[in-house]
Amino acid sequence: MNRWLVFIVTIASIAFSCPTLSIAQNSPHAPEAAPGRILTRTRLVVQFSELENAWLDAIKKKNSSALDRLLDDSFQVWSSDAPAPTPREDWEKSAFATPVVPFRIQSMSARDVRSDLVIVNFQLLAPAQAGKKTRPAFYVVDVWSKNADRWQCTDRYISPLVLPHATITARPTGKD
Repeated sequence: MNRWLVFIVTIASIAFSCPTLSIAQNSPHAPEAAPGRILTRTRLVVQFSELENAWLDAIKKKNSSALDRLLDDSFQVWSSDAPAPTPREDWEKSAFATPVVPFRIQSMSARDVRSDLVIVNFQLLAPAQAGKKTRPAFYVVDVWSKNADRWQCTDRYISPLVLPHATITARPTGKD
């Protein structure tokens, strides 16, 4: 029952999150505001950007103790590619065994559902690679719960995206 509630809240958060208020985290390609309009990151986006970036750093450094601070013991990864959720131990082994790709967080939004529950969604992008028409990207929804005085992620919902390169390397010939 609790997992269904989290799932429904997650879907509602995605449906009602306002993409015009989301901005790229640490990105030189942050969306430009219309003249006379200023885009500002919300307090929650700033707070959870730091936590998400700490999570990426812990994976890069293969730091289990840092992950212990960020992930709940019941943490699971739900993926469209897997028939069942992946338990934390299996996910951590896989994350540490996979070569590190310099992913970056983009278009983050965060919504507090209760004082102790926040839903965060964003795109996780790998850098564009020369000679390839697509780059690895994922749509991520994280459920964060406050345990004592610290936030810990309890669930991650992740789905692969296919994004084309943003740059055009050759002029179109018109013969294609």
